[in-house]
Amino acid sequence: MRKGEKKTAQLPLWMRVLNFLFALTPRQILLVLLSGVICAGLALLLTKTMVKPIYSSTVTVAVVNERPRKQSDIENLSVSYQLAQSLAAAGKNITAAEHTIDRLDLDMTPQELLGKVRASRKTKTMLVRFYATDEDPDRAQAIVQVYSEELIKAVAESVLINHTEQVHGPSEPTAIGSNNGNTTGGGILGCLLALFFFYRKYRSGRVVRRGEDLKMFQKPLLGEVCSFRSAKGGSV
Repeated sequence: MRKGEKKTAQLPLWMRVLNFLFALTPRQILLVLLSGVICAGLALLLTKTMVKPIYSSTVTVAVVNERPRKQSDIENLSVSYQLAQSLAAAGKNITAAEHTIDRLDLDMTPQELLGKVRASRKTKTMLVRFYATDEDPDRAQAIVQVYSEELIKAVAESVLINHTEQVHGPSEPTAIGSNNGNTTGGGILGCLLALFFFYRKYRSGRVVRRGEDLKMFQKPLLGEVCSFRSAKGGSV
């Protein structure tokens, strides 16, 4: 260690960060907040001008097969669960995609349409939820409605489904990756970048070589132990 330098005991990271936060001046806090506002504004601007929103809509269908006379309610419920799982597993069907394109007069291939749709069964229920995404909110809503109908028609015979009921949907289209989420993320990132900059400056500037340097330590520091060396090499 060079003469006149301060020797500081190694502190835990959380204590060093806490010391740094206590040492922030009102001006630095204002700059941190300003950085967050600027980054939030940039994130919002980029989202609106460069990122094309994607909209999602859903339809929920219940598989409620007609019960044979000799089948109990529990047995029928178990069968409905299994049929719902089979319907969800057949969520991407080329025939259903082709019929959906024909009905809606869509300018896309069946493979492109299948990339926009999916289906899943709600755990331990007879409910199957269909999802569709598209750049146009109205088209996303139309696709999920028509595709769910066409898929049931396409696979009903092969998986022995004889009755379904649409219990919800098509839902109001919602944007995926909303502006609010991007703006919040940009604001948080801006604040963190500003804090990192001030932290680096704070850590690099805490060496005492002259008496005037003691002005840096006007605020109390948690757990920090200092010792000084005189010009002759003795401890002070």
